[in-house]
This record gives sequence, C-alpha cells and structure tokens, in this order.
Amino acid sequence: MTGVVRRGLLAGAAGTTALNAVTYLDMALRGRPASDLPEQTVEGLIEAAGGSIDGSGAAYDARRTAWGAVGGIGAGLATGLVTSAARRAGVRLPFWAAAVGTGAVAMAASDLPAAYVGATDPREWTAGDWVADAVPHLVMGAVTVAAVRAQDPDPVPEVHVVDLTKPGRAGAGLVTRSFALGAAAGARTALGVAGPVLTSGPGRVAGTAATLAVVGEMAADKSPVVPSRLDNGAFYGRVAAGAAGARLLARREDARTLVPAVAGGLGAAAGSFAGAGWRSRAANTMPNWAAGLVEDAVAVGLTTLACRRRGGR
Repeated sequence: MTGVVRRGLLAGAAGTTALNAVTYLDMALRGRPASDLPEQTVEGLIEAAGGSIDGSGAAYDARRTAWGAVGGIGAGLATGLVTSAARRAGVRLPFWAAAVGTGAVAMAASDLPAAYVGATDPREWTAGDWVADAVPHLVMGAVTVAAVRAQDPDPVPEVHVVDLTKPGRAGAGLVTRSFALGAAAGARTALGVAGPVLTSGPGRVAGTAATLAVVGEMAADKSPVVPSRLDNGAFYGRVAAGAAGARLLARREDARTLVPAVAGGLGAAAGSFAGAGWRSRAANTMPNWAAGLVEDAVAVGLTTLACRRRGGR
C-alpha cells in the first residue's frame, strides 16, 4: 500500500469517526431521530445499477441500514484519499481553507448521489437544513486534514533554529476562557464574535457593527415570537459563533486555534441548552423580559471575563 493511499485511508477513517460523533452527539442533545437518507441513497444507487437489496421484513431493514452505513464509510474514506492525493500533489492551503474545502468535498460525496437518486432535493432545503449538514462535514474536513498533515514525513532539519513567529500552544487559561466565551454565545450569538472584536481596539465601523449586533439581538430576544435557540439553524449558528470567537481570542494571543475553537463550540452548545433551560424554568416565576435581562447580564459577564486582555484590561 502506497503512502498516499495509507495516509488517505487513515485520515478518512478519522474524519468519518468525527462526523459520526458529531451526528450522534446532536441526536443525543436534541433528541432528534436518525436520518434514513444514507439508506435511501445507497438503495437508489443499487437499483440504478440494476440490483436490489434482498430479503423482507426485519432482514431487509437490517441489510438496508447496513448498506447505508457502508456507503457513508466509503464516502469518508474516498474523501481522505482525495485529501491525501492533493497533499501529495503539492496543494498547500491554510488549515482553515483546507478544512472547508475538504468538508465541501465530503458534502458533495454525500449529497450529490442522494440528489441523483431522488432521495432529497437540496434546492428545497431551508437555511437550517444547510447548516445542519454543513457543520458535521466541516468538523469531518478539519479532522481529515489534520490527520493527513500529521502523517507528513518529518523533514531533516539542516539548522536547529527556534521560530519565535509561530503560534504557541493554547494554555489551560485560554481554553477555559474560550469555553466561557462559547457559553456566552450560547446565550447571545453576537457576543461570540463581538466580544473579541470590541476588546481588540476595533475601528469605528467594526465597533459600531458589533455593538449594534449585540444590542439588536438582546432586544429581539425579549419577543415571544422568537424561535427556540435549539432549532437547527439557530443552534449551529451559536456553535459556529462560539468557535469563531474563540479562534479570534487564540489569534490575539498568538496561540494555536484548534483547541480553543473546539472549546468555544462546546461552550456554545452547553450555553444554548443552559439558557433554554433557564428561560423555561423562569417562565413560571417572572416575565419573559426579566428572565432575558438576567441572561443578558450573565452573558455579558462571561464575555468580559473571557475577553479580558493581558494585564487585566
């Protein structure tokens, strides 16, 4: 087995595991049922090739589920092989760009066959549907790229020189503050990015835009017609805001961004469920606007602690 194939299969397996973990975590947190889209896709492809899935009843259902899982694993391994081959061909992109591109390849490997056999029609998807599909594949892309790059042969250094311009390891304090910022984003999405922006000496336009976004969201939150933050689009948007804000914190402190971004995303997920739980319980004892103000105060406090500059500013 060549190095390209071996590296691609290992990376694809890692990415597929990450995709499955995010999917099952989403199902566990939100209590949503499993999708049968993989089974429909594989069954449609088998029928398009002139075959069929044997059996009936429970045996047929078991084979259909198994073939759907095998198809998903195959798509993940193929994505790893493409990523490894691109790396071998000399494609060198920033990590975030490579992760997005690989995630897009993985989405295409899943969604295009499904659309071809008529199992789904992406043209009819809502924004929430796109977010729910994109986020797990983006995680898969990041893990696949990281796994491919981790298997790069170590170059033989000619001169031992310490490069002080490279970002350092993210410390426990930064990771903790990233989680806190993510929790604030779980309460108020705009704070995830506005916090680091407003505490980094922004220009007038950026500062005004960030402030208006936060104030606007706080005002809209008090409306009784605002949908639940646990809906697909809203939930994943908060997770993305928490991860993006934590990445800004890490870059501001010249630290590697992957671990803080993961902590920020996890914090946003936790903050979303905690905030929703608080509003549900508080509805029995106080008006909605009062419960929202309490949540505003907690979110701003978390953001202030998370985004403090060195030296206590």
